[in-house]
Amino acid sequence: MRQRAEAVISICMNAPPPDFQAIYLDTNPLLIAEWPGVSVALGNLLYGAHEWWGIPAFIPEPVLIEAEEHWIRDFQNGVCGLRNAAQQIKRKAGSVPCETNAEHTSLDVMRDRYRTMQDETMRRFEVGIIPFGTKSVEEFFGLATRYIRPFKDGGQGSGFQDAVILQSVLEHLHPDENRKGIFITQDAVLKKTSLEAFFPGFGVDRIEFIELETVRERLVRSHVESHMIAPWREEMKNALRAAEANKRVWQEFLAGALKESMLRGTSGFGTSVTVLKLISVDSITIRSVDTPIPEPGESPDRNVTVSVEATADCTALLRRERFDFLAWFSDTPRIERPPEPPEIVEGKVHWAGKIRATADVAGRQFSNFRPEEIEPEKE
Repeated sequence: MRQRAEAVISICMNAPPPDFQAIYLDTNPLLIAEWPGVSVALGNLLYGAHEWWGIPAFIPEPVLIEAEEHWIRDFQNGVCGLRNAAQQIKRKAGSVPCETNAEHTSLDVMRDRYRTMQDETMRRFEVGIIPFGTKSVEEFFGLATRYIRPFKDGGQGSGFQDAVILQSVLEHLHPDENRKGIFITQDAVLKKTSLEAFFPGFGVDRIEFIELETVRERLVRSHVESHMIAPWREEMKNALRAAEANKRVWQEFLAGALKESMLRGTSGFGTSVTVLKLISVDSITIRSVDTPIPEPGESPDRNVTVSVEATADCTALLRRERFDFLAWFSDTPRIERPPEPPEIVEGKVHWAGKIRATADVAGRQFSNFRPEEIEPEKE
């Protein structure tokens, strides 16, 4: 992060203003940001676009529906996992009576909370909603049968959701010929859309398909000046220094938050290693700290959310199993030998990831780090 900020600073004085007047968000960047929450990266993008340049951001209505349905599926899968865990406990208890409690907040209540949080997020960042497009089912069917992107070749209609979302964006952008938009997406098929065939009359140079991080850096390069980037650079440096000085906080947090599935052991040829139980977090290395951009004109003394990238060396209980590695690559019959029993041993394992935390900032200095959770890995 520090190297990226340094590079931006070196060219900021010559950076041109943004060449777009609207931002549209696809479903995948919202899911990565854990919508209806907002990641540091998405928050910086929305803040920079609106506050620095007055560029509005929009989310198509079909994107909001798709994101909510994805969240509901994840929640329901979690509920199933909770029930399965309760049944597993009972099975493990065998003939010994065992009471389990798999209670959770109902889906209806959780859905209401989701929508309330979504409304608050959109008000906070002044994000607008654009409606479904007006293209008919017959028109979509015609595009699908001719495999017009984003409909996939031979995909039997695959790409319908992408097509509906894109139609909403293009109809919203189309009326003003002098307006250019960017569509933030990671969808490779959408990026290959033939706009001339999908939406005749729409100028292909009026929309750009791009990933979130690229847009964020472009906005920063365009607007960054010494009175804005210097405090941010100073805070990132101070945050990294403070995080490194509080390694015990991170070690204690990881000792309680790490799951065995997050740990990686070292396997040799002919050996597999399974992590059974974490014993201790022995050391931690802070690699970087991602901090939100300070708001110009406001007090630098505040509470912030940061993302701490770190690695940790740990001790764990391991199951080490050996197998006949050479037998996989030989056609020669080998003498059958019973497999060696697995060894249960203590060994070294490794973790790498990011920790979301809050911290107090006073005079650009960071203190009182409060780790909240290990950030999920991006798929």
